[in-house]
Amino acid sequence: MIRNRIATCLWFDHGQVREAAEFYVTTFPDSHLDARRSAPTDGPDSKRGAEISVEFTVLGMPFVAVNGGPHFRFSEAISFQVYTDGQGETDRYWTAIVGNGGTESRCGWCKDKFGVSWQILPRALLAAISDPDAAAAKRAMDAMMGMARIDIAGIDRARTGKPLVRRTPRSLLGAGPSLNSPCSSMAQPPSSKPARSSSISPRSTPAP
Repeated sequence: MIRNRIATCLWFDHGQVREAAEFYVTTFPDSHLDARRSAPTDGPDSKRGAEISVEFTVLGMPFVAVNGGPHFRFSEAISFQVYTDGQGETDRYWTAIVGNGGTESRCGWCKDKFGVSWQILPRALLAAISDPDAAAAKRAMDAMMGMARIDIAGIDRARTGKPLVRRTPRSLLGAGPSLNSPCSSMAQPPSSKPARSSSISPRSTPAP
């Protein structure tokens, strides 16, 4: 029996639902598999008894993974923000996602091997870019824009006006946000000219 009033439903390609659910519940705490649902009869894309969905919990939040097929794809228009309490926790989640077939972007954004986008955001970053001192907040924001995985020490140094000391490989602290990264799209000033593309996803056309 489903007790939650609402849950996030994620559409995966055939054969990915169990793998995805198990990956998420082993990556994050307060997470577990809840239920498996099978097809009660033959359908267009499944046989009776085939697994059609998996219910699971991540960080205390309910999810449903649907064995939907290749018809729809994830994009950066939907992402999950995970708030962390230190560099160790930040690094652990980032490494689990990027190091297992995922890809890194900028400003704390990354994508897992299934195409789901995540934002791994230290609480220290959110405090820094909300600093009542506008100059300090700007320095922290500018530092964030040059990072992939968030370096809390680097954010703190920028916030206080100290030079940034790179503590992680340059591949993880790039020179700036890539053209296709969500944070670079958000940072662009509004223009009166029609945009070449309205999507912040690297794909310019929807998947068939």
